[in-house]
Amino acid sequence: MDETLLSIGELAAVSGLSPKALRLYADSGLLVPRRVDPFTGYRSYGTDQVQRARLIAALRGLGMGLARIGVLCDLEADGAASALHLGLERAAQQDAVLIRELPGRQVLLAVADGFGSTVDLAPRILSTFTAALECELGTGPSATPLTAMETAWSAVETLVPADGDAGSTLTAAMLEGDRLHVAHLGDTRVVLVPGEQVEHVTQDHTRLRSLVEAGRLSPEEVAAHPDRAVLNRALAAGAPTAPDLLVRRLSPGDLVLLATDGLHAVVDPAALTGALTVGAEDLEALADSLLELALAAGGPDNIALALARV
Repeated sequence: MDETLLSIGELAAVSGLSPKALRLYADSGLLVPRRVDPFTGYRSYGTDQVQRARLIAALRGLGMGLARIGVLCDLEADGAASALHLGLERAAQQDAVLIRELPGRQVLLAVADGFGSTVDLAPRILSTFTAALECELGTGPSATPLTAMETAWSAVETLVPADGDAGSTLTAAMLEGDRLHVAHLGDTRVVLVPGEQVEHVTQDHTRLRSLVEAGRLSPEEVAAHPDRAVLNRALAAGAPTAPDLLVRRLSPGDLVLLATDGLHAVVDPAALTGALTVGAEDLEALADSLLELALAAGGPDNIALALARV
C-alpha cells in the first residue's frame, strides 16, 4: 500500500475514532476515504486527514451534531493579505512577513521584526521556520500543529547569532479548521477580531510588560516610557528563545491580524480598533488602510502585517 495512506485501523488508532465511527463519517460525507478498493471495499485515508479526524473526535466528545461538525471542519481562510513598508525614518528594512498555504487546507501567517546589525535575519527566520514546519507536517499523523511548530522553532533557534547585537522577534499563526495555533516570541502581535470586538491573543515580551504584571508600573506609565520596546525575550544571544504556544477557537467571519510594532505601537489603539471592526471584506484594501494609518502617525519604524479572514 502507498506509504502515504493509512488503513482504517491505523487512522482509528491515531485519531481516537473507532473504525465503526469512521465508516459512519465516510458514508455521511464528513470524512471520505482517499481511496476505496473497488473489489474488497478496503478503505485508505491520507495522512493529511488525521487532523480532520482528530477534530471530529474532539467535537463529538463535546456532544456536537454531525451537521455542525461538518460546518466547523470546512472552515478555511477566506482570503489573506499582507503589507510590508520601510517606514519613513528607517534606512533598512528589517521586518519580514509571510503567508503560505500548507497541506491539509491550513494557512500560515508569520511576521518577524529584526534588530541589530544583521539586516536579513528576519526573512531568513521566516523561510527557515516555514520550510521546517512543512517538513514536519509531512512526516505523518503524529505531527500535530503545535508540535510541528515547536519542532520548526528549534530549527529557527540555530540561526540566532552566538554573540553580538542581532536578533529578531517571531510570531506565527496557523489557521486550521476552527482552531488558530500560535507560536510567539517578542513584541510582534496576534490580534483576533470576532465581529466588533478586538482580542489580543499574544502578550508582548518586554521588560516593562513584566513590571506591569508585577504591579510596579501602570499601563499608562508604559505607554509614555522611552524603554517600552526593550525586549526581555527574543531570538537573540543571551535571551530566552522558547516561544509561547497558544490555541484559540475560530468562528466564521473572524479576522486574524499579525503585526510588528511598527503598526500596533504607533497607531492610536482606538483608530486601529475602528479600522479592524468596520467589516471590510477586501483584505488587500484593509492592509493598505492599516499601512496608511502607521505612515500617517509618522512611520518611525518598519511595518509588517498579515491578515486572514475565516
